[in-house]
Amino acid sequence: MVLLFQQVWVPGFFHDGYLYAEMGKNASNGHWLVPHLNSAVYAEFYHHLPLIFILEGIFFKIFGASFITARIFAGLFSFITLAVLMDWVRKEKGEKLAWLTGMMMTFTLPLIKKSRYPNMDLPLMLFTLVSLRFYFKKSWLLCGVFFGLALLTKGPMGLFIPIIIFIHIFLTKNLTLLKSYRPWIGLSLGFLIFALWPFALALNGKISIFYSWFDFTFRHTITDARGTETSVFTYFIFLLRNCLPIFIGAIYSFWYYKKENLHCSFFLLMGTLFLSYLLLLSIPEFKYSHYLIPLYPAMALLAAFGLKNISEEVEIKIKGIYKGLVILVTLTLLTFPVTTKIRRDPEIYKLKSLFEQAKQTPKVWKIIDGIYPYWSLNNLTSWHDLGLVQQVSLDGMKTIADHEIILMREINWIKVKSEFKGRLIPLYKFSKMKMVVLITPDMMNKDYLYKE
Repeated sequence: MVLLFQQVWVPGFFHDGYLYAEMGKNASNGHWLVPHLNSAVYAEFYHHLPLIFILEGIFFKIFGASFITARIFAGLFSFITLAVLMDWVRKEKGEKLAWLTGMMMTFTLPLIKKSRYPNMDLPLMLFTLVSLRFYFKKSWLLCGVFFGLALLTKGPMGLFIPIIIFIHIFLTKNLTLLKSYRPWIGLSLGFLIFALWPFALALNGKISIFYSWFDFTFRHTITDARGTETSVFTYFIFLLRNCLPIFIGAIYSFWYYKKENLHCSFFLLMGTLFLSYLLLLSIPEFKYSHYLIPLYPAMALLAAFGLKNISEEVEIKIKGIYKGLVILVTLTLLTFPVTTKIRRDPEIYKLKSLFEQAKQTPKVWKIIDGIYPYWSLNNLTSWHDLGLVQQVSLDGMKTIADHEIILMREINWIKVKSEFKGRLIPLYKFSKMKMVVLITPDMMNKDYLYKE
């Protein structure tokens, strides 16, 4: 809890965090079916499906939209996943393996980090785990319901659920299951739940959004490999660098399982979940670390599995060390929090503070020749209702309207200063970035003195 929710009120998100938080806020204001960012950018956002924004919008309706509620909304998916996983392991393999699994998952630092801002992959992790748990219990309808929710969360990524189930059925030599109509009804139910979205779009005259989503997802992202070209070993290297003991423990568990000649359907299911994500996601050229989030529960279980036969004496020692670390980390974070300061976009928050003191709200921000990351500023200003953002070249900067903010390189301002005399006023200079912030005269407030 301390790791997930410490200092939740400190401003600042990764730029996608602003994007997803703002779309949740806009969902609460009526944009339920088609996600919406602002009037200029992503007025109709078709890159992701709306389910998580709808859930986030409901959460914001109840508790209000803020950094606190956005972070709690995101962190709850990880917390619930941990609770579901430990309960499942406890019922299948006992208390010892359950707490060992929980310990491994709480030490999975990439998951803790990604749980600090709204994203699609945390709900996908939960829905995938719950769907597979219901499969394991042969509760096919509930398995299908959560399969459908996974599809509505991240489209093709939800298809890992039937892939994992079919591989597990093959590994356990339980092919007679496929002769029953129940698994197929569960599978069909999942696709039917997904179909509710395009059906609702068609009823509202927005079916083109579904076609755009389909084209973006299956052609631009999957076929054309959106993202950076990477090695097939990228995810292996990432896990080795960021969660070495747990990753090595998970790999060791396969050797241990084979060496002991074990026969455990539960282990095979979690092993299939882990390897399916790791191997299949390593094939495409585009790779993002958050794609790995759904495999973390399985990796935690596998890492713990190799320790399940430790002696009671060793177990007591590990528990003691773990409890000591938990207390130490808790006291350390409460006494010396990691995130007491704004670490992302401090320049913009400085300007935001100045505008609030001057009781002024910008209408347009212009980034000249890429001096500031566009998406960071665009998503941040949307979340804080601070106006729209444009990218402009120095040569193309001719028209200046009221309530505009200009972000420009200091050397360029020196060149054009005389040309814009009386039309732009220096507000602030960020020496480290060599960036000058300029405002239009109407942004001046007689009760507040701006300083260059």
